Amino acid sequence: MLKLMPYLFFIFCLAFALPASAVSVSEAEIVSAVREEFAAEGIDDELDIEVYGGKTSFVFTSDSPARIMVYDLKYDEEQGKFSCRAEIYLDGALAVSSDLSGKFYRMTEISVPSRNIRKGELLSAADLQTVRVRRSRIKDNNIVYASRLIGKEARRALKEGKMILSSEVGARTLIHKGDVVTAIYASGPMQISVKVEAVTEGGEGENIELINSKSGKTLFGKIIDAETVKVDAQ
Repeated sequence: MLKLMPYLFFIFCLAFALPASAVSVSEAEIVSAVREEFAAEGIDDELDIEVYGGKTSFVFTSDSPARIMVYDLKYDEEQGKFSCRAEIYLDGALAVSSDLSGKFYRMTEISVPSRNIRKGELLSAADLQTVRVRRSRIKDNNIVYASRLIGKEARRALKEGKMILSSEVGARTLIHKGDVVTAIYASGPMQISVKVEAVTEGGEGENIELINSKSGKTLFGKIIDAETVKVDAQ
């Protein structure tokens, strides 16, 4: 036992001589703390936060976990800009602070194609997937809800994962270019029908261009079914 004493003493001293563990704080952790402060301010939407001013990663020598606190959050909703101060504490004491600035974007869920879709295909629920995007990316002419896409026909090829424009889908095509259909003129109690040729194509309820092959007159009418178009009296 006496022979082992020097070795045990050496191990004991070595243990106390080892430095404390390294504690790191990443940008992701700081961004998460900033997001929580936004939520405390009443902006509880999911946010995409970009920090472009201030230090956002640190490494400390400590055996204690780091605690991140965010103060003085100021933001501009119109420009999507923010600033704040992040403070990092170790063992209850302030270790470092960093003044941050950046931009924040509100996120939302939308429906986009889950595969490449050919022109003429009808969209089903299986053809769509849900993704999260920045709201600012959505334009007035985008259709982003599955309820407005399912059952529609692709008027042109749709790419997987890309937002769909209102001009890219429509009702299932009932009348194609070149089809000969019946145009109905309604004027009061009178109704006149005539054969016309479709110049453009469309689905139920859509307006298309027509031509009366006998007179050469161009008309516009609303599709009733695959063989009938209602034209306002000229």
